[in-house]
Amino acid sequence: MVPLDLQLYMFCVLVLAGIGLGLVFDLYRVFRGLTRPKGYVVGLEDLLFWLVVLVFLFGALIVGNWGELRLYVFVALALGLVLYWHLASAAVIAGMMHTYRFAERACKGVLKFMRQVVVIPVGFVLRKVRFFYDTVRRPARSLMRRFRVFAWSWAPLRPVRELKRRFRRFLGRFSRR
Repeated sequence: MVPLDLQLYMFCVLVLAGIGLGLVFDLYRVFRGLTRPKGYVVGLEDLLFWLVVLVFLFGALIVGNWGELRLYVFVALALGLVLYWHLASAAVIAGMMHTYRFAERACKGVLKFMRQVVVIPVGFVLRKVRFFYDTVRRPARSLMRRFRVFAWSWAPLRPVRELKRRFRRFLGRFSRR
């Protein structure tokens, strides 16, 4: 016969496992509500959820009562789930949503900061380089037209001209529209 204090320990561990299952289920509900999956992703998420629940329950059963399946195991898990849903589920879901919104605002703030500190100054510098390139290009073209006699010497520079064309297209992305 198992002593009463050990039976109480096993029951409490399984009630806590039921509370843990409720928490895992709420995590799953919030994640699923935020991502709104479609198609086969729903099945994959369900499979992953049940695998997590299976591993969690297996660990709880091993810790709680050495893996024995008895009626009190199901009663304790159900009691834990009911306690969690009635006492903490709404608050936990609200907390998860607040945490998600806070993280979302924080990420947007970091991205906005990165845009102001990195992207805008780099774009400014590239626009200045483009302006300089455009001002130098016009006189250089007129000089090249005058010296068409040496056109045969420009043939090895075709790959360079291709790079120049690509560079102009790249700089064109940063021009003001």
